[in-house]
Amino acid sequence: MGACLYRTATLDPTVVVKSVALQSINLQGGNMLMVMEVTNPNPHTSIALQGVAYKTTKVSDGTRIATGRSSETMNIPAGSSADVQISIAFTYAGIGAVGMSLAQRGVTDILVEGGVTVHSTVAGDVVIPYKHIARIEFK
Repeated sequence: MGACLYRTATLDPTVVVKSVALQSINLQGGNMLMVMEVTNPNPHTSIALQGVAYKTTKVSDGTRIATGRSSETMNIPAGSSADVQISIAFTYAGIGAVGMSLAQRGVTDILVEGGVTVHSTVAGDVVIPYKHIARIEFK
């Protein structure tokens, strides 16, 4: 019921993935950094970011790279936007095919998808889905 009231009384927040890049690598695996912009279009209601769920896969063959949930939290005031940075850890065991693609070509395309959980006093918790294809380069 709360989600129905939320949808009629307020505007849905939006999520745009701005970038995904290889941040670091080590002997066990590495980290990618995803930067997304969460926009609260509502003129009178703030929202609280409660976390970000993610799944990353290689576009060409669907190989899973990493899945997880960040417990990132922040308040996004009415009528404003905020950049959210999410670190995505992976292991070489999970990216065998991706690692080969990076080693051979120096680049691979990945799909990052999931949901951003936001909370408002009007609707409670709402999950805003996102999906983005990123080109990861080994430099």
